[in-house]
Amino acid sequence: MAIGEPDDFRTPTFLHVERFPGQMTRGGTGSGYLPSINPPSGESALAFPPFGIPGFQGGSFNFAFPQLNIGPPATFPGWSGLGGGGGGPTTITVIDDGTTTFPGVDTINFTGSALVSVTSTGPSSVDVNYQDTGGGGGGSTIEYGQITAVDQTPAGFTGTARWRYTVQPYVNGLSSGGTVFAYNLLEKNNTAATPSYGYATSAAQLVTGTQYYFKNVPVNTWISMESTDDPDGLVTYWFSAPNPIDGTCT
Repeated sequence: MAIGEPDDFRTPTFLHVERFPGQMTRGGTGSGYLPSINPPSGESALAFPPFGIPGFQGGSFNFAFPQLNIGPPATFPGWSGLGGGGGGPTTITVIDDGTTTFPGVDTINFTGSALVSVTSTGPSSVDVNYQDTGGGGGGSTIEYGQITAVDQTPAGFTGTARWRYTVQPYVNGLSSGGTVFAYNLLEKNNTAATPSYGYATSAAQLVTGTQYYFKNVPVNTWISMESTDDPDGLVTYWFSAPNPIDGTCT
């Protein structure tokens, strides 16, 4: 009971006199109503002060005594479910060679000229075939593969005993990743102006003065190859295999 109310024993002591009834009361002295207390009524929207937490949307709170009524379920912008990960990006952990770890990565950029292929190996994984030779020449680990196609598309190859070979790499007896282009080191010196193995040839790879032809290394041939920039300064696959020579005596 507050000081100043008629029934408060402290009122006479402190010489307090009630001049006006309290805001929450009505009736009583000088009124035709009996003394009573006015309960609070109405509703209020609940919102957080501006320190980064969004206010409730669609929530109404009725504090009418003696019960508490909560309106529609409150929603938070950008939130979905409880205990889930929300809508943020998925991250991975990258380990270079077993010594350095980079957590929380969501993008990997490959630089340099030694990237061979990036192949999906499942719903959430890829294989990266990256044959880096260190930039200053040299070779990488020997790889094995099978020739699947042959062409003379590159500039300077048409009319010479040189071919570009499409090779399917193999690892542990199984094809690994996509195909790569490879070149025969024994054919590198064969140009339109340079004899093939010391023999002058025509545009059709015919050895001059004979009916013998230089042929490409056959499709389905198995080869061992390495990715290196030693022969011409460009990181490419190179292998060594003899060219068949076919023809008839004249």
